[in-house]
Amino acid sequence: MSYLYTTTSTPSTASITVAASALTTTAGFNGTNGSTITIGDSSQAQLHVRGDSRFDGDVTIGGKNIAEALERIEARLNILAPNHKLEAEWEELRLLGEKYRQLEKEMLDQLETVKLLSKRY
Repeated sequence: MSYLYTTTSTPSTASITVAASALTTTAGFNGTNGSTITIGDSSQAQLHVRGDSRFDGDVTIGGKNIAEALERIEARLNILAPNHKLEAEWEELRLLGEKYRQLEKEMLDQLETVKLLSKRY
């Protein structure tokens, strides 16, 4: 499997493209010990990744940890994630979860119907 990684910096317009199968590393640079790659002016560098990406470690943008930001957003929006292990153990919780999911589906269907009707008239 081969992945394509491209980074570009301006104003020098220097760029590098590396296929994962062509990447070789040297001692002290294996990407797992906090190594940093900077090409050109790091304040203007861009990283483009084609295909699925996995980041082992923190991703920070503008000084903000993305995983922590998502957790705060989910908590603020009160996004519920079912706990299947507890639902399997507690029938009352499972029944409430099923009732919640059914009600949510009905409401989403109603919203979609209203949306479609409002486009017609």
